[in-house]
Amino acid sequence: MRAVLRFLLSGFRRLLHVLPDTWRASLRNQHRLMAIYSRALHTSHLFYGTLSARKSQSRYVRLIKSQLQQLAVKEQALAQSLSANCLVQVCDPEGLFTSLQNLQSLKRIKQIFVLCGHDLKNLKCWKHYSKVCFVECHEDIHGELPLIVLRSGELLHEYAVACYLSEPRTQSCVISCDSDSIDEQGARTAPRFYPQWDPDLQLSSGYINSGFCVFGENLQYSLIDAVLNQNDTYSFAMWIAHLYFNEHKVSIHHIPLTLFHRKAIYENNWGEYLSRSIAARQWPFSISSALSRKVATINWPIQSAPFVSIIIPTRNGKDLVETCIQSILKKTTYQKFEILLIDNKSDDLESISYFNFLQQCHSKVRVIQYPFVFNYSAINNFAVKHANGSVLAFVNNDIEVISPDWLTHMVSHVRRPTIGCVGAKLYYPNRRVQHAGVILGYGGGAGHAHKHFPDYHEGYLNRLICTHAFSAVTAACLLIERHDFDRVNGFDEKAFPIAFNDVDLCLKIAELGLRNLFCAEAELYHYESISRGAENTQEKRIRFESELKHLKQRWAHYIEADPAYNPNLTLRQENFAVKE
Repeated sequence: MRAVLRFLLSGFRRLLHVLPDTWRASLRNQHRLMAIYSRALHTSHLFYGTLSARKSQSRYVRLIKSQLQQLAVKEQALAQSLSANCLVQVCDPEGLFTSLQNLQSLKRIKQIFVLCGHDLKNLKCWKHYSKVCFVECHEDIHGELPLIVLRSGELLHEYAVACYLSEPRTQSCVISCDSDSIDEQGARTAPRFYPQWDPDLQLSSGYINSGFCVFGENLQYSLIDAVLNQNDTYSFAMWIAHLYFNEHKVSIHHIPLTLFHRKAIYENNWGEYLSRSIAARQWPFSISSALSRKVATINWPIQSAPFVSIIIPTRNGKDLVETCIQSILKKTTYQKFEILLIDNKSDDLESISYFNFLQQCHSKVRVIQYPFVFNYSAINNFAVKHANGSVLAFVNNDIEVISPDWLTHMVSHVRRPTIGCVGAKLYYPNRRVQHAGVILGYGGGAGHAHKHFPDYHEGYLNRLICTHAFSAVTAACLLIERHDFDRVNGFDEKAFPIAFNDVDLCLKIAELGLRNLFCAEAELYHYESISRGAENTQEKRIRFESELKHLKQRWAHYIEADPAYNPNLTLRQENFAVKE
């Protein structure tokens, strides 16, 4: 069936390429038709954002061999006397003995603690598992050794203990890792490559839910008590989420190596689970229904609604500006804002007339003249001096609002003490993703995660439908508190007059210890670079290469290893495929 679909779609794509440009443009504006076409492309694996299962598995098999060499080195370098304990939570009794057989065979596992009810303790088979002890309270374990946690039906890599113990760490910390699955033939498949610790991704998706290692006796006791009180599939994930709100912040570190394997399949319903569980916890947010029960939509309260200055630079572009500003004025539910339209030497009479009309007829709109050469960074820095808001919203003139609560969601995040810049989820007119976070390293510089994915797609590890951290977000729609903007001296007008100024701003904010956030609930259209045009002249290309050079020199450590990405994923395409 899929082969037939691929054949038909290939023919249809060839037909599209010979149609007149006007016909093709008309077809792209048929959003419902384009949605059907996108779904068909996705199913057939002709869609840009997917690899065939065969190709993906082939890449992963090569990666497994490479990782095995790295892990073997760690195993050989570590003293044979060093060991760890393992805690197994019995979520699936049938998978328990699969896990126990695996753990019993690992030399570096000293004891296996089993969290379960009394009904399993009387089974005669325990004599075959000399390392097994039952846990009914935290006093039943001895916390001097590291504690690796698994759920029943999950297996530990033979060199996992050596890898955990080889990692630099504090006395009390948690170390997580990547994972994969074991299929019916016993092959390792479906790898899951996670970013460095991201509390917002944890709250949204519960992505760290097993396979991590806990160092420190008190931390281990805290885990045992939490799981005994609420022993279910997501107990470990909930405990990890709780660490974010702990008064004494716990160090959480991620190893980009696959150290445990899932043989059991647990239903992914984190959003539903968190909704039920949050009532018993005094966490400073509420949860609303998400598009998928796999994730949770976290609503942070806005204690005192700040005044927002929405800054929109433009040169002419009457139709774009009208669409942009009218969509903001008519659709936006958050009302404490002003719009600063920065006119960069417009010479189109129709545009000038419309800008004058806006100024006269809309109390929320001010038109400010910027009579200098176009420099995106300088224009926005100039605009900030005229802004009245304590929150700044940088918005391109080719943006159109989709979700009325876009500004409410973004403001609620930007007001959090740990958050710096907040970016929106932006679509091309055909509902393909234009921006859902910026990854450093794409093409040697930076690129947009999940670019060209269809709007219905959940993304890699649900990252398209989860609000979570990225190293950078685009300034096509970006919020930041004014005092944070001032702390880093705004946009860099000299090094980044046109491109990468938003990436540079975000990374400067990250260096302050703040996290930059992609807000999946803030959805808008972005008719990308329509007014400014493409980088298609030699002068523009020279300028772009200069800005790229500055980015590589200033932020080489992010480009080399973006903490919001994973080194096992490709940097050649923006699709989260296994690296080549």
